[in-house]
Amino acid sequence: AESKSHRVRELLLAPVLPYTASIKYLMKNGRELVKDLPGLRGQRLFVDDPFTATKLLQVRTRGDCEKQIDNITLDASYDDERNGYRQTFSMTLSKGTRFTDWTFPVVDERAGKVTYRTLTIFKDGTTLQSEPLAFDGTTLMIGSDADLLSVQVYPDLLDWSLLKMAIIELHSSD
Repeated sequence: AESKSHRVRELLLAPVLPYTASIKYLMKNGRELVKDLPGLRGQRLFVDDPFTATKLLQVRTRGDCEKQIDNITLDASYDDERNGYRQTFSMTLSKGTRFTDWTFPVVDERAGKVTYRTLTIFKDGTTLQSEPLAFDGTTLMIGSDADLLSVQVYPDLLDWSLLKMAIIELHSSD
């Protein structure tokens, strides 16, 4: 209050050096969550909610849901063992619902593993259950490939000096 001048000393254009950080969150239920932050730059570290990252799993079906597959039940889980964090998801896909997305919060988007298993029920009443499988990616294709009929046409046996065009019609029935 008595001084009429004020002086601030600060280094201008100081080089920004990279650093790493680790934040430990203490939850109300006693659990600890650790979030590693590698490759940071700057002079400030902002601390936010431990669940700022999200993961997306896009689930798509394959196979003939019209004639062969009745429905496919998916049971998936995300496990982050380091933080003791787990998310689960279950969904039944069928002719009317051929795809779904599962979005869930995570502590660290680089940590954790997704595993899944499927139960496929066919129109004839038979079932096929998969073992638990690990998945790494964003689009999960479930179901079995449809039976395809492969047809090749060889037009080299036709006398093209007499023909200008050939029309080929193919019909298939079960």
